[in-house]
Amino acid sequence: MELSSEIFKWFTDPEYIILYGGLALISAIIFAENGVFFALLLPGESLVFLTGVFCHMGLLPHSLPVTLLAVYAAAFGGHQFGYYFGVRSGQWLLRQEDSYLIKRKHLALARAYYRKYGVWTILVGRYIPVVRTLAPILAGSFGMKHSVFTLYNFISTTLWAIPFLLLGYFAGAVVPNPQRYLPLVFIGLVVIILIPLLKPLIPKSWLAFFQHRAEENDN
Repeated sequence: MELSSEIFKWFTDPEYIILYGGLALISAIIFAENGVFFALLLPGESLVFLTGVFCHMGLLPHSLPVTLLAVYAAAFGGHQFGYYFGVRSGQWLLRQEDSYLIKRKHLALARAYYRKYGVWTILVGRYIPVVRTLAPILAGSFGMKHSVFTLYNFISTTLWAIPFLLLGYFAGAVVPNPQRYLPLVFIGLVVIILIPLLKPLIPKSWLAFFQHRAEENDN
């Protein structure tokens, strides 16, 4: 029982992963959590943030550029792997007849949604656990162009991996026990990044309403 508990911590507790697995295990976990369908419960932002903290504390025997490059490559590569897996498995999925779990009309609706909003799903889904893992698989399954997916994978990786790791690195320099404030850091950073990404999805009537209310308050 104790052995199984230790193994579970190795793959789900960010501090265990960093201290006992080093950069190799960090990269493997980030890769899997960003595109391997059975890795839904692995840590994401918390691992990236604490990697930055521990890098500053010297508990990782690697420089910041090397750590950042490894984390970035793992996150980008995980999404690419998920996309290719979706491309290969998607054709099998789309050939299935109606069953209790698979309905062709649902698959058709999902494909239409990805063709219309797939780009935003890749960008915004990066900040949502579970969605982050499944989004690239679904993008590949429902036919998002490889060049389009790769471009937005690059953008979303840049907006996800780099801010969380650098924030952890610099928080380790000025905040005692910064891991205690991880939930607040996560919420604040996600809100800042997602506002400009979500704006195109907000109906214009809503934007006009809020603008009108703001003008009334000013008067």
